[in-house]
This record gives sequence, structure tokens and C-alpha cells, in this order.
Amino acid sequence: LTILAILIISVPVDAQQRRTNRIVSPDIQENKGVTFRLFAPDATKVSLSGNWMPAGGAPVELMKGDSGVWAITTAVLQPEIYTYSFYVNGVKTLDPSNSQVVRDGSRFESMLIIPGKESDVYMVKDVPHGQLSKVWYPSPTLGKNRRMYVYTPPGYEKSDKKYPVFYLLHGAGGDEDAWTTLGRAPYILDNLIAQGKALPMIFFIIFINKYVK
Repeated sequence: LTILAILIISVPVDAQQRRTNRIVSPDIQENKGVTFRLFAPDATKVSLSGNWMPAGGAPVELMKGDSGVWAITTAVLQPEIYTYSFYVNGVKTLDPSNSQVVRDGSRFESMLIIPGKESDVYMVKDVPHGQLSKVWYPSPTLGKNRRMYVYTPPGYEKSDKKYPVFYLLHGAGGDEDAWTTLGRAPYILDNLIAQGKALPMIFFIIFINKYVK
């Protein structure tokens, strides 16, 4: 009973310690530089690769602190969407402290947005939002079931008017998911419609790679 009581008491203490020692990454500074951190006490080398870097995101090494946290701070980044990955002893990994992840085909990367005028349209705002549906349909031409993403603008469900239709095609290595996560198309259209800069419209993102199921 004594051992059980000790275990019960220790659980919230451990949880509190984890919250207190939470790693913040990415940590956007006031000057729009970014500090990246990774807790990897047993690693011998940690590098960072980001799409803002020259030479196709050639990895740069982080410095290890006494607590086992590796860190690096970038130069000032312009307002935009950026993706990045860590390399721990040469193995690519996502940032475990960042829940924002994008997928482009088979490539997964962590994502951040530097706030500012140029990136404002990517943000989730207090405006009416459209609906994004994932629809499976049979393709007689290919003899396969295919999935497409369909965005309908705010108020579509209760409207009887006709809307323009916009088709978004992904790149050669992507699929129907790319424009919603990597491209943030629903947020962009929500914001543009709310600002009166775009007509309410429907958009379709269709999977066009015939060689992949």
C-alpha cells in the first residue's frame, strides 16, 4: 500500500515537471528570428534543414546545452510559411514540440508561419469559414476509387444560387491533400472572401497521379 501511494503521488509531480520543462520550438522572436530546440541528450549530432536556407536547405548544426537541449537561432525571416526538419545522428525527424505538420506526397515536415502583412492571409481568423469535405468517388477510367477535396464557401448549404468553380491541381509529387495543408487554400479563400477580394466559390482538389492508388 505504501508503494502504491508513492506511485500515485509521484504521477502528478512528474507531469508537473514535464509541463515546467516544456521545450518551446519553434520560438519566434520579436525581431522575427526563430529559435529551434530539440531535447536529445544521447545524440552526438543534431542538424536543422529548412526551406528558407540556401542550397536547398542544406542542414546546419545545433549547439548542445548542459540540459541535453540542442538549439539554434536563425537570422530574421520574412513573413511567410516555412517548413523544416531535424536530423538526429543523420536520421530525419519532425519537431516533437510542434504540432503543425504538413505532408506533400510522402514527405512530412514541421511547419511554422512568421506573422506579418505578407503571411496574414494564411492565418485562421474570426471570419465566416467554409466547409472542406473529403469525398471518395469511383473512377471508371482508371478502375479505382479516388478521393477529392471539395471546399464550399460560407453559407453554401443554405443558398440556392450558382457559384463559380475553381480546380486546384497538385504538383507531380503531391496528392489531393497538398493544397489544404501545405498550401492552406481553405484559410486563404476564407480570408479573401471575408475581405471582398474573392468571390464565394467552390474549389475541387483532385488526385491526378494515375500511377498511385
